[in-house]
Amino acid sequence: MKTDLSNRLKQYKRRYYLNLILGGSINALTIVLSAYLFINFLEYSIQSGQLIRSILFFGYILLCLYVFYKWLLIHILPLFIPKKQISDEKAALNIGNVLPSISDKLLNLVQLNKQANYSVLLAAAIDQKSIQLSPYAFDTVIDFRKNVRYLKYLFIPFVVVLVFSVFFPSIITEPTTRIMHFRQDYTPRMPFSINVLNKNLIAFKNEDFELELETVGNHIPETVYILISTTGKY
Repeated sequence: MKTDLSNRLKQYKRRYYLNLILGGSINALTIVLSAYLFINFLEYSIQSGQLIRSILFFGYILLCLYVFYKWLLIHILPLFIPKKQISDEKAALNIGNVLPSISDKLLNLVQLNKQANYSVLLAAAIDQKSIQLSPYAFDTVIDFRKNVRYLKYLFIPFVVVLVFSVFFPSIITEPTTRIMHFRQDYTPRMPFSINVLNKNLIAFKNEDFELELETVGNHIPETVYILISTTGKY
């Protein structure tokens, strides 16, 4: 019976850590995606220099490493290193919180199992309590479905990344490229764009040609120059 209790608690602990990994994975993705959007929108807005972009790059890497450790690694290791797992007493208390009807019996049984002086009378008491607890499956008190509530937090940054990637890809790709290549100098993006309105751009030598332009943006240029040769003349 002692071995049976130990195995049942092991099954509970395994499911306990798998549940933490599942919830941690959702939370980690939420944080990583949200941080990615933040630094992307920041870089897209300010078009920073090498120093700021290097801070954003390494800061994001450090954040990802911390999130991986905080939400995943510390829950993954106990699956392979039993010494890092919660104690049997802690497992019994957790199970008792969900199944209060067996809380005291289970904790008492775990404590009896820890007794060094294992007598015939003690063995009989353990067997009796184990039989009373046999109808209960300890691992089933862990409900993976409860992690669904965290998906609503992941949904928002995921949809934002998806929408911008499909409809406004430059807002995602441009700052990402700039941050990844933080050692490279980039020419600041013009605060306006120029659209040519002429449908026909055919011109004849020594004849005037009227070029119709439209400027769009927060700042409108006073003068527009056109490059008419490869020698640098305007």
